[in-house]
Amino acid sequence: DGVAVTGYELLLPDDSGSGSSSGTAVPAGTPVEVWVGDDGYLAQIAMAPGGDALAVWTRSDGINEFVQAARYSATSGTWAAPRTLSAGSVFTEYAVVAVGPTGNGVAVWYRLGVAEAARYDAAGDTWTAAETLSSGAINGPPALAADAEGNAIAAWQMSSSGVLEVARFAADATAWTTSVVPGSTAVS
Repeated sequence: DGVAVTGYELLLPDDSGSGSSSGTAVPAGTPVEVWVGDDGYLAQIAMAPGGDALAVWTRSDGINEFVQAARYSATSGTWAAPRTLSAGSVFTEYAVVAVGPTGNGVAVWYRLGVAEAARYDAAGDTWTAAETLSSGAINGPPALAADAEGNAIAAWQMSSSGVLEVARFAADATAWTTSVVPGSTAVS
């Protein structure tokens, strides 16, 4: 099942694996799925104040799972073709996404027991390479929140100790801080 979105024209990838997309006009107020097919699941979507949006989901090729993302442009009214953010592995899932007011965004996910992230630059229409955020193995899905300035905080539970670990993305520095355990070091 996909995430229901209303009133936008979607470009959805076809099922052939070729990466091509076909446009589907959607009347305002009509729910549509951001991803269709049995190989895409756990979709999340975030929208900037101007209407641009980022969607992330997990996709399986039958052996490995990958985190993929697509960008919706409010200006053109279309979705871009999906981009793969993570390396493939048997346990890659739980992607979450946040978008700042300029359309820049961050995505965080679980892959092989660690929290990974990538950043989206709206001006260049590019995603950074995935980077590991957690200091070790984590339990389950990460959480992500962002403010109106485009700063973000990701959090997850550490497997070994059960404590909460966090990482902060500073929009003005375009970098994640070193992950910290709340109470042991202040997050600035």
